[in-house]
Amino acid sequence: MAFTSSLFPLLVKQRLARDGFLRMAENDEIELAWIEAYLMHDPFESAANGRRQPHEHPWSRIYSENVIGEKLRRRLEEQMRGIDWNNLPEGG
Repeated sequence: MAFTSSLFPLLVKQRLARDGFLRMAENDEIELAWIEAYLMHDPFESAANGRRQPHEHPWSRIYSENVIGEKLRRRLEEQMRGIDWNNLPEGG
């Protein structure tokens, strides 16, 4: 149920976007790309293993390592494309 509360809105947005009624946010697209990684983990795994810190949950790790990592990669790539490599300042 916990996962469904996240998955269902993403699937609705995906369907609306496919039908031309909505433009999906980049974050939603990235999360959908990693949906299989979320599905591979039991949502109660951290509680069963005695972990109490929310950042230790597998879903938090997937989000921080993959979703945030992908967003960072895209921002860096965008910034690198904006550099005028022929007009860099001379080193001193």
